Amino acid sequence: MRCLIFQFLSFRQGLNLAAMLLLLTLGACNSSKKLTARGDELAIAGMYEEASMQYMRALRSKPTYVDARVGLQRAGQKHLDALLVKFDRLHGERQHYDAVFAFVKAETFYRQVEMLRVDLDFPARYRADYVSDKAIYLEEAYNKAARLMDQGQLIEAQAVLSDMKRVDPNYKDAAQMERVARVIPIYEDGMAMFDRQRYRAAHQRFKDAEAVLPGFRNLDSMMVACENLLILKVAILPFDGSSGFAFMLNPHTFLRSSLTMERNRFLQLVDENAIANALQQQSNLLYGGNKVILEIARSLGANTVIGGKVLELQVVPPELRSEIKRGWEAYTVEVTNPTTQQKTTETRYQKVEYSEWSGRSLVRMKVQCQMVNALNEQVYFSDIFQVETGDEVRYVMYDGDKSRLYAGVWADRNRDDATDKVFKERDQRKDMERLLNGRREFAPVSGMMGELQTAMSLRLRDAVLFAERNRP
Repeated sequence: MRCLIFQFLSFRQGLNLAAMLLLLTLGACNSSKKLTARGDELAIAGMYEEASMQYMRALRSKPTYVDARVGLQRAGQKHLDALLVKFDRLHGERQHYDAVFAFVKAETFYRQVEMLRVDLDFPARYRADYVSDKAIYLEEAYNKAARLMDQGQLIEAQAVLSDMKRVDPNYKDAAQMERVARVIPIYEDGMAMFDRQRYRAAHQRFKDAEAVLPGFRNLDSMMVACENLLILKVAILPFDGSSGFAFMLNPHTFLRSSLTMERNRFLQLVDENAIANALQQQSNLLYGGNKVILEIARSLGANTVIGGKVLELQVVPPELRSEIKRGWEAYTVEVTNPTTQQKTTETRYQKVEYSEWSGRSLVRMKVQCQMVNALNEQVYFSDIFQVETGDEVRYVMYDGDKSRLYAGVWADRNRDDATDKVFKERDQRKDMERLLNGRREFAPVSGMMGELQTAMSLRLRDAVLFAERNRP
C-alpha cells in the first residue's frame, strides 16, 4: 500500500511539473508570436531596424521560432545594408570620425544577429575601407586630445579619448592620457582643499585621485601630509564628580576602551598613566576649557582634550508586582472500556490559580562631556548625555504540582464554559516552564554599573567619532 501511495504521489508530482513546463512553453510561444507579428508590421512599414529588434527579442524568448528567424534574416539584412551604405558614403566624403562610428554600429549589429545564429552578408571590402579610416581617425583624435590637454581643456580631452577607447583601447598611450585627463581635476581640487586647510576633504580627493591613477605626481606624500595633520592626539581626562557616589565610576576609562577598539587611524590616545601623573601635580583643576588643563594636554603632546562631569547617578529601587492568573493542573485517571473491559489512563485538567510576579530595576547616568582643540580652544562638541540600563525578573509561583501546571483561561471554576482552554502547545509549555524556573532575585546594582558605563562610553564614542569625521 505504501509503495502504491508513493507511486501515486510521484505521478502527481510529474504531472504538476509537466503542466508548469507546458505553461512556460506556451507563454514563450505566445510572446514570440506577438513580437514576430510586431516585427512583420514594422518591416512592411520599412522600419527595418525596429523590426530587427522585435525579431531578436522573439528569438531570445524562443530560439527555435522559425518565423522570427526568417524575419530577422530578411529585415536584418536590409538594416545592415543601410548602415553599410551610410558608411560607404561617409568614407567617400573622407569624414573619418563619422565613418568609423558608422562602421562600428554596423559591426555591432552584425555581431548581435550572429549570436542568435542568423547569417547576414557583410562584404569584406567594407572592412578594408574601415581600417584605413580608423588609422586616420585615431591619429587625428590622438593629436587633438594632446592639444586639448596642453590647453588645459581636460573635459574636452576626456571626451575625445573616451571615443578613441571605443575604437581601439590600446592605441599608443591614449588610455594613460585619458586617466591623466581624469585625475588632474581631482588632484587640483584636493590641492585647493589642502591650501584652505580642509584636510579631511583634501585627503578624500587625493584618495579618489589615487584610485584613478596611482602614483600621480606627489599623491602619496600629500596623503601622508593630510594624515599627519588630521591625527588627533587625544588626552582623555578623568570626569569630575566620578567619586561622589556609592559606586565606583570610571567613565573616562570606559571611553578610552571604546575608542581603542575602533582602531581609527586619525585618533591617537595619550598614555593614561602620563595623564594621571601630570594631573597629580596640579592641586586645583577646573572643568571646561581651563587654561591649566589645556597646558597640561599640550605638554603631553596632545592637540585635543576630552573631559566631562558626572551630573547624576540615579538608582531606581526594584518593585515587584504580582498578578493572580488562571490556569490548569493536569492529572491522570484510570478508565475502563465498557466493551472490552480494558483499562487505560487518561489525562484530564482541573482549574487552578497561580501567581505571576514581575518587576524591573533601573540605574541611570547623566554626564556632561566636551571635546576641545587644545591648540586653538575650538569646541568640537559639548553636550549632556544620558543612558540607562536595568534588570527584569518574571516568574511564577504555584503551591501545587509545578510539573503539571499549564497556562490557560477559564470563566468559572465550578462549571464548564465554551471559552475554557488549556494552553498545551509546545511553545506555550516551554514558556510556563521558563516562568516556573525563572530567576527571583534582581541583579545587584554594583553588577549593572559596568553595563551602564559601557552604554555611556558608546554614546560618547559616537560623539567623538562624529566630530572627528566631520572636521573640515
